[in-house]
Amino acid sequence: MRGGMWGGIAVALLAGPAAFAADGDDARMDFPVIAAYGGVFPTKAVEGPRKGTKVVFDVTGDGKVAGMVVPGLERVALLYNLAGHAGLKPEDIRVAVVFHGAATKTALNDEAYTELVKVNNPNALLIERLKNAGAVFYVCGQSMAKEGYDPKAVRGDVTVAASALTTVINKQTYGYVYVSSH
Repeated sequence: MRGGMWGGIAVALLAGPAAFAADGDDARMDFPVIAAYGGVFPTKAVEGPRKGTKVVFDVTGDGKVAGMVVPGLERVALLYNLAGHAGLKPEDIRVAVVFHGAATKTALNDEAYTELVKVNNPNALLIERLKNAGAVFYVCGQSMAKEGYDPKAVRGDVTVAASALTTVINKQTYGYVYVSSH
């Protein structure tokens, strides 16, 4: 069967959060690992996440409206919640998130983000919850330089990498599956 262990969740991850009701809008949604983000509908389906899954999320898009959570981060929360629904613990999967392009500003600390966008960083709580679940975060140093962002203004839970390109390649070398998140 094509798709292997990614058959079922690949569809959900590729469809993104738009394929689901807005989190909190449907009482049937479950948030077993990441509260209030990336909700899942409990189902008895095949091809859920498996222990040992390693994923690198390439996050390039930002919220289309100031104050909106980056859709790529919702997808990360979705994976953790799918894993929780399947009976896995957060530490049973490994997740790396790489910000670049329009998502670069997501990696800024609250003060720098608010100064730039004029609203509080809507991603801060979700990044904290994902980090507590075990996700690691990187921001592209090339994108930081291109946008003129000071590396000292990066959130404490995000590491500045030489580039998104090399980070994604390195993670794939270590067995991580690539998921593009615009």
